[in-house]
Amino acid sequence: MIFESQVDSQGVNCFFSGEKPLFAFGDGQIFYDDKHLITLEDGVYSAALCPLSFGMIALGDDGKITRVRLNGKTEEIHHLKGDFADSIKVNANSKFLAVAQSRNVAVINLIDNSLIFEFTPPMSPNYIAFDQKGDNLVVGHGKGMTIYDLKTGEDPLDFPVPGGVYACEFSPNLQFIVAASGEPAMVGWRLTDGVAFRMAGYPAKPTSLAWVEGGAGLVTSGGPVGVLWPFDTYEGPINKPAKTFRTRSGLVTTVASAKHMIALGYNDGGVDLIEIGDETPHYIAGPMQDNNQEINLRAGDARIVDLAFSQNARLLAYIAENGKFGLKKLF
Repeated sequence: MIFESQVDSQGVNCFFSGEKPLFAFGDGQIFYDDKHLITLEDGVYSAALCPLSFGMIALGDDGKITRVRLNGKTEEIHHLKGDFADSIKVNANSKFLAVAQSRNVAVINLIDNSLIFEFTPPMSPNYIAFDQKGDNLVVGHGKGMTIYDLKTGEDPLDFPVPGGVYACEFSPNLQFIVAASGEPAMVGWRLTDGVAFRMAGYPAKPTSLAWVEGGAGLVTSGGPVGVLWPFDTYEGPINKPAKTFRTRSGLVTTVASAKHMIALGYNDGGVDLIEIGDETPHYIAGPMQDNNQEINLRAGDARIVDLAFSQNARLLAYIAENGKFGLKKLF
């Protein structure tokens, strides 16, 4: 362990700038490594790494979007006044910032901070994600998901999903798109020919998704286990079983991956690491592992809300709903 600390606020996001982590909290506190950097008076609903300054982009109250530099200086990027906004996503290649509002989705060019697109999906957005290049944006909503082409401006593509979509991602090679539905299941499409598939068997709704080894697999939350689906062939996961990883008695709330490693965050504040091919769990943080305990579905406010690997995958950062956060050296 390099450090672990806690603040009196809800944890929101964590990610790395170089080899040092940034942590964002609901009351506006921002930490760079283990040092307090600044407190934003508008709070933080969602945060992401700025691909230009390598500081933080923070979404606060009343749609205010702020760039926070690593020296603590701030700059207003945009202010979407009069409309509630609760999440942002940034693409490092296109330098685009997407913002999910109460009814619309806005796209901002971070180079000049201009509003370049505004979309109204069939229902209120639940989730937003770019493809790897930033040419396409997918929006999950109550009727399914919609893909918007940001490069050519072609008509949006709608993918109906019963129960709605609460998380969705493009595969890194843009061969697949997957979504966590309102049911305890994943659905997906092969984008080359439109073939649909379903990934079932979950005891609970999957809410967190991460691609493994450049898109060879997809790891998700979904109950007391981490679930890994194969995507290393043209067929993807069609008619193939998933691997599952259970490292402790708890509910998996967050997943992350880098190289051959998978990190699992749990509702009890625990964080464990799995190496693909070995699958021996490695303790990272939180209560010690005990697979024999009964799963506590109400483990208070300790659940892990975000995980992040450093670029060289030697460090893992984590942040919990109760304000606990830390950094662990892996190798």
